[in-house]
Amino acid sequence: MYVFTYLYIVWFFHLVLLTWIRDLQIYIWPPEQLVVNRNGYKLRYYDQTADKADKSRTTIPMQGGFVFREWVHLQGHLQICCGGCDRLAELEQLFAQINYFGKRGCFFQYLPEYKQETSEPLFQANLITGFTAQPMDDLGEKATFNRINPFSTDKAQLDKDRVIKPGFLPLQLVATSARYDIYQRY
Repeated sequence: MYVFTYLYIVWFFHLVLLTWIRDLQIYIWPPEQLVVNRNGYKLRYYDQTADKADKSRTTIPMQGGFVFREWVHLQGHLQICCGGCDRLAELEQLFAQINYFGKRGCFFQYLPEYKQETSEPLFQANLITGFTAQPMDDLGEKATFNRINPFSTDKAQLDKDRVIKPGFLPLQLVATSARYDIYQRY
C-alpha cells in the first residue's frame, strides 16, 4: 500500500507539474555578448570491442578518431523570462534545480539575487532592429512526462511531443571566422 501510494503521488506530481510547465510561456534573454568556438580534436580512445574479445592481451588497444565540438562562452547573465504565473514560489524552486542546458558538459547556475517580478515584460521582441533566428526545442501540446523522461522506455515523437519552433534572439553577429562567431545583444 505504501509503495502504491508513493508511486501514485510521484505520478500525480509529474503529471500536474509537467502540464503547468509545458503550457508556460518561456523566453530567453541572452547575455550582453557571447562567443561560439568551433574546435576539432583528434582523440585516442580504448577499442572496447577488441579489449573484450581478447582478455589475455597485455596491452589495451587504442583507436584514433576525430570529434567536432562547439563551446559557447557567455559574457554576462542569461535570463529566463516567463509569462504570467500564479505559482512563482514553485517556479523559483524549479529554476534553482537547473544546472545545465543542452548537453551535460555545460554549466548553469541560478542566481536568486537577480530575480525580478514585473507586471509587464521587461523586453519585447523587436524584429525591426534585427535578430538571430535560432531553432528552439519545445514541448508539444500533449507531451507527457514519460515521453520526455530520458529514463523512460517511451520515446518522444518529433512534431508531437517535441516541437521545433523558430526563436528570435536579439543578437547581432559582429565577427566571424572558421573557428569562432561573436554575437552582441541589441
